Amino acid sequence: MTKKNKRCPPSRLRYEQAHPVVSFRVKLEDHDRLNDLLEKSGKSIGDFFREALGVQEKDADEIYDHAVKEWQIWCYCKVCGKEIFIRPNGSLHKDIIERLKKSNWGHGKCHESKKINEQNNRPPEGDNWMSL
Repeated sequence: MTKKNKRCPPSRLRYEQAHPVVSFRVKLEDHDRLNDLLEKSGKSIGDFFREALGVQEKDADEIYDHAVKEWQIWCYCKVCGKEIFIRPNGSLHKDIIERLKKSNWGHGKCHESKKINEQNNRPPEGDNWMSL
């Protein structure tokens, strides 16, 4: 026996193109947990999926916005006065690092510690010291 090729109506083809299947395997315990959650919430798996996507997108956007607010660095353009955002590891970033190295920038504690070490290793002032 051979199967006859079924022709799908155009509306079915359009529906399938607009609504692709998502399928994946999970552990049995995760499957059971998901089914329990769906049963308790009264949601379909599609509703659960759409809600989870929305939460993930919201969380990702909030995390990104927070990171930009807290960590993004910029300087002002000397000509127009607008902000110039400094791209990590870009040429401006590398230039800033080199300039900071040359001007002896460092942690405050490191500079304090270096100063104390230099004072402790300095020979006593006056006639009581000999050079080796």
